Amino acid sequence: MSNFFSKYRHLSDPPVEGVPFKLNLDEDKCIGCGLCVKQCPTQTIKLVERAYSANQVPACQHSCSAGVDVRKYMDLLTSGGSFEEAWKIITEANPMPSVTGRVCPHDCEAGCNRSAVDSAVNINGIERFIGDYALENKLAFDKPKTSQPEDIAVIGSGPSG
Repeated sequence: MSNFFSKYRHLSDPPVEGVPFKLNLDEDKCIGCGLCVKQCPTQTIKLVERAYSANQVPACQHSCSAGVDVRKYMDLLTSGGSFEEAWKIITEANPMPSVTGRVCPHDCEAGCNRSAVDSAVNINGIERFIGDYALENKLAFDKPKTSQPEDIAVIGSGPSG
């Protein structure tokens, strides 16, 4: 009698050809955090490096009231980019990172996917550091190519103004 027809056949795994399961990944929703790799009970999946989709907005950026592209400047800093380049990325959405780094409620950290692994990235502190670096090194915005004939008044104090 063949072992295949044994009454205990359910106790042994069938021969596996290829991958034990197929993972359907919606690349427009994957933010590349790697959490699925850490939580996979069989440890059979790995993170594949790829370009981000234009449709993806990471949770930190989605939670940020200014809409700062946190992933972009963090990628830049971790790959050896300069603080000046990071400042330019931050100031595309937030012209006062030194100020907001001190008074912002930093909802971006509450939305940080890293908190599911250990703890959220200190985005607020990094933004404040980059803002202070810009002030100390007298980094300046590029002069606009056109100017407006109207005078502009700022009403209010701090970031609310």
